[in-house]
Amino acid sequence: MRKLLLVVAMLLMVAGPASAQYWNVNPGPGGNLGPWPLLTDVATGTGESVDCKNGLDFIQFYVIWGSGTSAGAVQLETSDVDASTGRCTYTGRWAPLGVPIAWSAASKTDWQQILAPSRCVRARVSTAVVPGTVRVRAYGIPRAR
Repeated sequence: MRKLLLVVAMLLMVAGPASAQYWNVNPGPGGNLGPWPLLTDVATGTGESVDCKNGLDFIQFYVIWGSGTSAGAVQLETSDVDASTGRCTYTGRWAPLGVPIAWSAASKTDWQQILAPSRCVRARVSTAVVPGTVRVRAYGIPRAR
């Protein structure tokens, strides 16, 4: 039996260095959070990050391949916060969360759910998307309180 959860969320978008942004998750008790736009219509690059400091059990990622695409891959990554700012703007190498999500078909959505890390997650195009673009959206499932 599925339990209906009340969706309660407070999202704070904060600008970081070089116009990077991150999402600060502040879930209330129960409910799904998001979507967080980690990558929006890009062929290369690293997207926004999500700060999970207030506790998520799972994060669901939706990788949406654009029409006309024929190749590409997206790597989900995690890190701690930047020591000097306390934000998810760490500039070093982030740790991979599993293997890259490889292109599967044009105009298709791939899905992956992971146990939430303790702090920061993001998506990075690890193999250029050609000839179109990809989007990545994330949703959080908070810890039961």
